[in-house]
Amino acid sequence: MTDPKRETWLMVIGVGKLLKAATLVVLGVAFLTLVGESPTERVTKWAEDVGLRPGSGVVHRAIVTAAGLDAHKLKLLAAALFLYAVLFTIEGGGLLAKKRWAEYFTIVITGSFLPIEIYELVHRASVGKVVALVLNLTVLGYLAWHVRREKHPAHRSMPFLGYARRP
Repeated sequence: MTDPKRETWLMVIGVGKLLKAATLVVLGVAFLTLVGESPTERVTKWAEDVGLRPGSGVVHRAIVTAAGLDAHKLKLLAAALFLYAVLFTIEGGGLLAKKRWAEYFTIVITGSFLPIEIYELVHRASVGKVVALVLNLTVLGYLAWHVRREKHPAHRSMPFLGYARRP
């Protein structure tokens, strides 16, 4: 018997993973387009093209960061982004296909990023990092609860306590 709520949440998580993958692919391609050009000038032009002021905080940090990137670093960053995009595509595709292995895979991958996210949050806190951490903890918690619930049907009524209500 399929649970419509389970399917809905797995679909939401799967689509979210695929959106992350698409974003990483776009960023990877953007990094590759910077190879052979002046990254600082290109980032400044991109900011102006979308109506952002080059002197604003985020854009200024992006320009300063771009100034420190040579062709080798740009290629390495693009490769890392593409690799992460592949992981997120596997997670998202597996969840959308309702594969049990994808739930376990997502738990492992999402859990493995938590120490990095916490480190980043402690050293350079921002609202975006807090939101990302909360979302990832929510996904991790839901999937862990769901997998445990499906594995042990007797624990469905009180899954976090480890036992079921007795009639």
